[in-house]
Amino acid sequence: LQAAMGCGASKRPLDAEQPSPSKASRHRLDPRVSAAVAIQCWFRRYKARHFFRQLASWHIFCGSEYFHENEDVLLSNFLTELSKTTSRSTEPVMAELLQTGSTLQLENEDEIFQRPNPSPNLTVEKVFEMVEQCRRGEVIPYATVLSILDASVRISKTMPNVRRASAQYTQHVTVVGDLHGHLNDLLTIFDKNGVPSDSNPYIFNGDLVDRGPCSVEVLVIILAFLILYPSSVFINRGNHEDHIVNKKYGFVKEVMQKYKRQAGVLVRAFGSFFVVLPLCTIIDNKILVVHGGISEHTSIQRIKKANRTAISSVMQAATKPHLFEAEDQASVRLIVDLLWSDPHNREGCRVNTSRGGGCFFGPDVTDHVLADAGLTMLIRSHECKREGFEYTHNGKVLTVFSASSYFSPGSNKGCVLNIGRNLEPVIVQYVSADDPSSKLWQRTGAIEAAALRELADVVMQQEEALTAEFLKFDPNKTGSLPVKKWAECMNTVLQLPRIPWRSLASKLAEEDRQGGVLYKRSFDRFFVQCSLSRSMVNCECFYKNLGKLEFMFRLVDVDCSGTLTPQELVMACNLLRTYGAENMDVEQAKKLAAAMDLDGDGKIDFNEFVECFRLTAAAEEESEAGQPTVAP
Repeated sequence: LQAAMGCGASKRPLDAEQPSPSKASRHRLDPRVSAAVAIQCWFRRYKARHFFRQLASWHIFCGSEYFHENEDVLLSNFLTELSKTTSRSTEPVMAELLQTGSTLQLENEDEIFQRPNPSPNLTVEKVFEMVEQCRRGEVIPYATVLSILDASVRISKTMPNVRRASAQYTQHVTVVGDLHGHLNDLLTIFDKNGVPSDSNPYIFNGDLVDRGPCSVEVLVIILAFLILYPSSVFINRGNHEDHIVNKKYGFVKEVMQKYKRQAGVLVRAFGSFFVVLPLCTIIDNKILVVHGGISEHTSIQRIKKANRTAISSVMQAATKPHLFEAEDQASVRLIVDLLWSDPHNREGCRVNTSRGGGCFFGPDVTDHVLADAGLTMLIRSHECKREGFEYTHNGKVLTVFSASSYFSPGSNKGCVLNIGRNLEPVIVQYVSADDPSSKLWQRTGAIEAAALRELADVVMQQEEALTAEFLKFDPNKTGSLPVKKWAECMNTVLQLPRIPWRSLASKLAEEDRQGGVLYKRSFDRFFVQCSLSRSMVNCECFYKNLGKLEFMFRLVDVDCSGTLTPQELVMACNLLRTYGAENMDVEQAKKLAAAMDLDGDGKIDFNEFVECFRLTAAAEEESEAGQPTVAP
């Protein structure tokens, strides 16, 4: 073992007389000590290598998330204009769409919640029974969800923008960060910390839904406790409590899969609840708890006066605040900053280009806002952290994230905060979905593979830009670049921070005999790492835009039925006309809808929607190649 580790072996017998201290330096160490030192060195190097690989994977996950969020903010302009088109249209088809309730502002709460509906009549025993049903994987009945949502809206509407909590009477307050539909994490928190009650208050700091598979269960369980203990359960609005964001990140899809034809009612009911959620909570007049962050314009008095119900979608507000009424624009900017901002080490405030909404606020902004309000600390969520928490701004800003294994199993720990009477946060960490029997190399390999799949998706969407950048350093079009130049190109185009491209080169691309990167062949490897294969889509352009197509489908499907009606497609075509597309009248739009309805059932499901785009893209590809095309 010593020889393998590069350490010399001692020839002195183990039972030999020990040398005197003055002569010890002239003799080799005891073989057992040498072996222990060698093993320690090897194990430290082994752990360091795996730590580095996990850290690189972590940066890939974070960079990919910000990349997609930025794109989604831009895509939300589509729905912004869609809402405006429906609200100002006078055509009969548009009037019919208005009656279906395509925008939350146009609907009456009594209609959304089908009032009068039965009261939930919740008791602690009933809520515990519901929790156990969810633990077994059972779906909460539709009537129960709707009645709980109705009661929660009635309660939340009466609450102020800034709620007040105290740890002085109950000894502590528990702050929970983003859960993102991770039911196992919520149940782990309850198992470790107890369920919410008047003697065990909880602050849920937003982003309860999306991404995870059990968003409905997580939210409904928390709302059940809100109904039981309205003065001890605090729910702040997060940027994912947004009916547009839900269409992209899975919550709407989850509701549709679980509740089928009744999903449309529930989606609108959830959206109505999100609008009335309070914006922040203050603990004992010293700690501000808000989902995202603050800006130089933030003050407690302004938050109290903000018209939170005027903003049904914070993503929409982040991209086009000028579309709101003049008296609401100050509220729009304030709420966007509260829900979307991130702390930064640089002084001052600047636009949050990573997310496309909110701002980056520096330590000076934190000092000013806290001092102005007589506060000592800001607790926020909004960002996944490897350890589940992170202190910044000289300990005055504390980020807490409660969804463990957020990106992949073992990628991060979850965390909650226990705020005691002394107002000092106690960190409680956990991992709910980790497999304790798995080895370190297995966990690292799984995390790295998931990260590379995420990275492959980003690379394929930027293939054209990357190719153009590669050709700047390869004018002879050899298809090969030195690793250093390849890494520079990847960094320049993708703008993903802190990713060690040179170290990842062997995993991401093929190398030639001289050690260069064959960048043309690397795209084939990236495509294989993606979730689809070339044989399924026939063209790269289609794959690159598949996620956007699904998002657009959800946006156009205004009644959340899972299918598009001819009327919805007509509305979308009218919108595209406002963006400069070819003019299309109602009759042409109806003919288009009939052509896209491949099975002739009068509706267009997602598979038909996607297939039409695939056929069109394939036909265009063949036409460019000079091959005869057959009209689909």
